[in-house]
Amino acid sequence: MYLIPRNISKRFEFFPGWGWKELLILLAALGIGAILSFALGLIISSPLRFLLIVLLGGIGYVSAQPVMADGSTALQILSYIRRYQQSQKLYLYRKGGI
Repeated sequence: MYLIPRNISKRFEFFPGWGWKELLILLAALGIGAILSFALGLIISSPLRFLLIVLLGGIGYVSAQPVMADGSTALQILSYIRRYQQSQKLYLYRKGGI
């Protein structure tokens, strides 16, 4: 058994709070933006189509950053919402009015 100080992270991080998981999310968003940009390039020849790569890359970066006080990211919040909407609800009512 080893004692690990509190300020040591359990995972590898490039910057504080930004590690492999966040890098993969960013690269996936940039890849999707690049694919959409090149597909759009078959229709439009404007260089503004590359703005789509930057826009989706920014969305990927922001979605992996903690936005809540407890450290939850936007992607975690969306998964919490989805799990809540799919869970069984219990509705209580009284028969006979108020």
